[in-house]
Order: sequence, then C-alpha cells, then structure tokens
Amino acid sequence: MNLAESPLSWLHSRGHLNDRQLLAGEKLRSDYEAAAIGSNVTIRWDNIPLSRRKRGAPPGLKQTERMISAKARFDGALKALGPDLADIEWRVI
Repeated sequence: MNLAESPLSWLHSRGHLNDRQLLAGEKLRSDYEAAAIGSNVTIRWDNIPLSRRKRGAPPGLKQTERMISAKARFDGALKALGPDLADIEWRVI
C-alpha cells in the first residue's frame, strides 16, 4: 500500500475511474480540504495592501469566503449523488 497515493488515484490506476472522473474527484477533494481548514490564529498577511497607492485588501475572495464557497460545492456534490452514494464519497474523496 502506498500511503502517498490518494484513493482516487488508486482507483484510476486500476481502471475504475476515467481521467474526467479522476479530475472531478480531485477537485471535489480539494474543495473539501479547503472547506475544512481550521480557524486562523495569527495575522492574515494576505490582506495587507500590496503597494502604497492601493489601500485595502487585495481583490478576490477572502479566506472565509473561499471556505464557504468550497463547502457549498462539496455539499452540492453530496446532494447530487444522493443518499446511497454519499457515504462512499466521504470515504473515497
């Protein structure tokens, strides 16, 4: 058993998933990991202005907004799979 290998890549290497399914699963796994990030206990350096002319946070979603968005995508995938496959998704992805 290769501990560095993800369950999805194991299934893909044995022909159980095609390339598209692997990419979709890996994206879903990254959404899950992004949504499960714990709270930050130190200063958020990414919100500091990049230059003297520009004041405020850089454009784009903040960390909390990215986490909420990733959680919404993951929950949407669970809902789309239905109750029968949701348990398998949790175990594999």
